[in-house]
Amino acid sequence: MIWLKRIVTALVLLVVILLVVGLFLPREVQVERSIHIDAKPQSVFTKVTDLTQFNQWSPWYGLDPSARYEISGKAGERGHKLAWQSDKPDVGSGSMTLIEFNAPGYVAMKLDFAGQGQADSYFRIRPEQGGSDVTWGFRTNFGNDLVGRYVGLFMDSILGRQYEEGLAKLKKVLERRA
Repeated sequence: MIWLKRIVTALVLLVVILLVVGLFLPREVQVERSIHIDAKPQSVFTKVTDLTQFNQWSPWYGLDPSARYEISGKAGERGHKLAWQSDKPDVGSGSMTLIEFNAPGYVAMKLDFAGQGQADSYFRIRPEQGGSDVTWGFRTNFGNDLVGRYVGLFMDSILGRQYEEGLAKLKKVLERRA
């Protein structure tokens, strides 16, 4: 019976430690990846603000070819929205909406992951060496969600890899046109 008390005590102590550590983990997480694209900033801007073209370079499109997509609003205007629905957990369901831009240097989108949280995504596009330096970023605040804060520890390695893949595809699509 003493071993059962020790196991229960150890488990309670472990939970308390995880909760306390979680309180000190960062609430906010930001991920950024950059690439140089041999295309004019306006061409990059046009491509990323036209959500009808997003799946040409999306790192997630190939994960579920049977996912359903719905696009609303006008390309390049505030409120332009891409919603997706997938049964595969790697893709999930949600939407992204164009909320702010400053052509051709900045684009901001609101991401909504269908009840699993919200985040911001953005592109910074700078003219450089006859082309564009493009940064794709992601920012979220987990607030008091302690599980989310633990997930945030791995966000850069997971999402960063996907953003690198998406930027490489964007580069290929834009440079093929040039």
